[in-house]
Amino acid sequence: MAAPFHASVRIRFEHADPEGIMFFGNIYGIAHEVYEQFVEHLGFTYKDWFLNKTWGVPLRKSECLYSAPLLPGQTYDVKVTVPQISDSSFGTHYIFALNGKTHAEVTLAHVFVDRNARSKTAIPSEIRGRLETYQREHGLTK
Repeated sequence: MAAPFHASVRIRFEHADPEGIMFFGNIYGIAHEVYEQFVEHLGFTYKDWFLNKTWGVPLRKSECLYSAPLLPGQTYDVKVTVPQISDSSFGTHYIFALNGKTHAEVTLAHVFVDRNARSKTAIPSEIRGRLETYQREHGLTK
């Protein structure tokens, strides 16, 4: 079995609040950068995924649990899993860790939307297949 997708993320000075801790809202932008890399890992280009003329994949829900501060100057390992896939949506889960210790977990729910009708639509079969393969290879749990 191949290892789950991982990315290295360095927290920058600009991410911090006056206390020198990453401002809580910045984690979503960083998680999205990792999501973009994950989409490429699945074999899709930025243009194919984010600029698709037929469908879009907006967020339906986002959640973050902080276990320890994320500090500027530190590089965190981010592990990505796909805990859930339904007819029109899927979830991604990101674990931000440093030296094996979890600092934060981000959970995102993405829904496929028909761009013309502006309503949810089924996950395209090619995408579903790749998500299911990734999920099967790396387990169903976070």
